[in-house]
Amino acid sequence: MKRFDLTITWRVAAWTLGGGVVAAVGAGVLAGVTGGMTRAVLFRGLLVTVSLLIAAWVAARRATASGIDSILPTVATGATVGCLLDPASWDGRAYLAQLVLAPGMITAVLDLVIWVALTVAGTAVLLSGVTERLRGHRQQAGSYVG
Repeated sequence: MKRFDLTITWRVAAWTLGGGVVAAVGAGVLAGVTGGMTRAVLFRGLLVTVSLLIAAWVAARRATASGIDSILPTVATGATVGCLLDPASWDGRAYLAQLVLAPGMITAVLDLVIWVALTVAGTAVLLSGVTERLRGHRQQAGSYVG
């Protein structure tokens, strides 16, 4: 079984980066229209969360199709690359840390940690569900007597 798949790394990076950029643009438009930064940051957080969970789903799906047994380091690498390439992360405005701290290096690090942790956790949860389903199908297939 394979342990690392560069294709999954780049897919996770692309989904997380794309979601982060779309979220930043959407939050900027919302902030300009409403004048409320808190709403804009929450909206950006929602969009980023959706993109991170989509990236986790893509990774889990690809991992089960490819037979990769240890996907989480691959997902963590992809999520890290995606976050670091997102221009909003360069000044600490990539995710939700800006709600509690002024944007800067500390919020950039906090956003990165939460970004990667959520993507890895989402992948782990999805993989555990897939594993349970596959285990149930195998038991059911073996239970028929012919």
